[in-house]
Amino acid sequence: MVACGRRWGKTATGLMAAVRGHGPKRGAFRGAIDRARIWWVAPSYPIADEIIWPDLKTALAGAWERKSESEHFIQLPGGGSVAVKSADNPDSLRGAGLDGLVFDEAAFSRERVWTDVLRPMLVDRNGWALFLTTPNGCNWFFNLFKDACGDDWARWQRPSRENPIISAEELEEAKRKVGPRAYAQEFDAQFTEEEGAYFPVEYFPDSIWFDEWPSDDDIVLRCIACDPSLGKTKVSDYSALVMLARTRDAYYVMADLDKRPCAKIVADALRWCREFRASMIGFETVGFQELLKDDFDRQLAQTNLDVEALGISNGPEISKTKRILRLDAPLADSQIKFLRGHHGTKLLVDQLRGFPLTMYHDDGPDALEMAIRLCDEDLAGRIRRTGPEMRLMA
Repeated sequence: MVACGRRWGKTATGLMAAVRGHGPKRGAFRGAIDRARIWWVAPSYPIADEIIWPDLKTALAGAWERKSESEHFIQLPGGGSVAVKSADNPDSLRGAGLDGLVFDEAAFSRERVWTDVLRPMLVDRNGWALFLTTPNGCNWFFNLFKDACGDDWARWQRPSRENPIISAEELEEAKRKVGPRAYAQEFDAQFTEEEGAYFPVEYFPDSIWFDEWPSDDDIVLRCIACDPSLGKTKVSDYSALVMLARTRDAYYVMADLDKRPCAKIVADALRWCREFRASMIGFETVGFQELLKDDFDRQLAQTNLDVEALGISNGPEISKTKRILRLDAPLADSQIKFLRGHHGTKLLVDQLRGFPLTMYHDDGPDALEMAIRLCDEDLAGRIRRTGPEMRLMA
């Protein structure tokens, strides 16, 4: 994985890897001249068609055995080949196995392009992958980059100033034009929070992740919060279930974020109550009272679960944005820990990193705030219980 500044030399590096291969010795990771089948994937068709394909043709001029302009495909003598592809339509990338892959500007493609499409294509032939990209905030590529140590992974960060063709004066001019934050990302290959994001990147060091849950002796409360995402303005958003285990020092968190109908929300909520061994579960009252409560109560009664269900009132007097901003203090103090390697939890952290720019996909942070509020209010004895129902106010 190579995070590099603009004009560092991504295309030249990709050409050498795709054609000649790379690695600690010749043939370690075969290129097209070693009869390997290579793909070079770009995030969009214009990049593939106007930048990569012309450079590949120039580099291999007169050396190919067969060339297809329409398919952006070159075959070399001996059977090795390089095909330039676009990730605009991930499903169109499916095909036979690959010996190698150059993933150009990977940070600007969707994560599923790698996880669901490209990585499986490397399995059959034990193929290699080379990521060459300028960072794009703290997105999925950032998460993968952080973990790229050992286990057949390696990573580099290379600033634009390593390119001897670019003068110091040109770089200074670029810095004046784009500003220090954008320059740090675009030319120094640094991972920076998005412009306008509330929570700074310093809130999300590697230490926020945990691999094993605390012991039962250390956990003082287990609870779940659910944002059903059933409001009139959230029909395309995720429903969020956040599982929280409180110790004396920190909140340990796992999240399940998905787009699902009412019946699935109820089923998943009950499943997590059982698997997580939660003592209580809170639902945002807007969607819960209108659509989920009767079904949840009925199905809960058919189980042997000892869990209390409550409605969490997020009244209009305190906006969602203000509620989520309550997470600033525990995030700044590293009190919130997130389960490593869990897809829903990674999505929750991505939503936190982008907030409020991700305000159309903010149900994860909203459910996290509710879970912490539910936990703290219960431990402080401040939850108002009226009759068979429980109420937690904003």
